[in-house]
Amino acid sequence: MPSFRDFLRDKAEEFGIKDRHRRRREWVDAIQRLLDEIRGWLRLSDPDEFLDVDQYTVARTEPDLGTYEAHALKIHLGPLEVDVKPMSREVAFGPIIGASGTATDFVGRIDITDGFRKYNILREIRDGEEKWQIRDGNKFTYLDRERFVLLLQDLLS
Repeated sequence: MPSFRDFLRDKAEEFGIKDRHRRRREWVDAIQRLLDEIRGWLRLSDPDEFLDVDQYTVARTEPDLGTYEAHALKIHLGPLEVDVKPMSREVAFGPIIGASGTATDFVGRIDITDGFRKYNILREIRDGEEKWQIRDGNKFTYLDRERFVLLLQDLLS
């Protein structure tokens, strides 16, 4: 009879979860990097500090990552709110033609929403470099400060 350790190793292999802790940490770190970048963009774009930006925690469960907690942002302008929150590392659609003009397998999705409308922010890793794309219907563009503030302005309108 195999040892319990061998049993666990075999089951981890069977379920494809052998390196889930590493993948989960990598995804949570990627989320935090993007949120930090967004906070920096907001500081530059809102020097008068009309926006209130609060970080909070969401819990997610994914088959290959298990249950984890990640940060999200709530952006307030008076009574208006927009959430920037991670949805999943596993993206249900793909590969699709993204902003690069080539087929892209996305490895993460964050939604920006006012509760009624939303935009998907999709993570790609191309040539070892992490990039984020905005999905608006079937149109994809790379995320940068200018595009983010336009998106935010739309959701706060």
